[in-house]
Amino acid sequence: MNTYSESGVDTGIEEQAAVILYNAAKRTWVNRRLKLGEVVAPYDDFSGLRAIDAGQLPAGTFLNLGFDGVGTKAEFAELAGRYDTLAYDLLAMVCDDAVIRGGEPVLVGSILDVNTLGTDESRLPYIKQLAAGYIAAAEAAGVAIVNGELAQLGDRIGKSEDFSLSWGATVLWFAAGDRLMTGKQIRPGDTLIGLAESGLRSNGITLVRRTLEKAYGPGWSTRS
Repeated sequence: MNTYSESGVDTGIEEQAAVILYNAAKRTWVNRRLKLGEVVAPYDDFSGLRAIDAGQLPAGTFLNLGFDGVGTKAEFAELAGRYDTLAYDLLAMVCDDAVIRGGEPVLVGSILDVNTLGTDESRLPYIKQLAAGYIAAAEAAGVAIVNGELAQLGDRIGKSEDFSLSWGATVLWFAAGDRLMTGKQIRPGDTLIGLAESGLRSNGITLVRRTLEKAYGPGWSTRS
């Protein structure tokens, strides 16, 4: 008789990983304390009720959802063996979409798919790095994380046999309907402001990877 462990999915290790991420999410709730979107959690468990009191919002307030993920940026984390900054990419992808519309990002939930967590604790340090990044990035963005889903999907995820992932998120944001920035207000003569980047931006990673592979071959990531 086949078991989950024999198929490469250990439910005990997955539960430990889920607890790590849940505890990280709880630490971000302070980011919305006494603000719009303060987390109300009457039941303290992983899949319990987590809500916000939106009863005092002024008329004309719009509620919106945004969706995105880290995409191919995960490969850079896998190649570097470093995952503590990946949450910044994840939250930037969804929170920035709110900000450019004049909205305030409030709550974030995520779906983390990994190839495997194995049958021992050797891969839990990767989860701890992701969780540490979660906390720091959420503080920078001023959002609370209400956690989400963690799944092991085997060879459906990534190239690295050791640890590969795909990470997506949803953001809940609010905005005053009469102050939404749609771009329609732009007029000839308006000033355009450009911000310099010191490194790779979160978008265009596929093009960067393709360029490096063309210049240095399939082993580009090992070049010093």
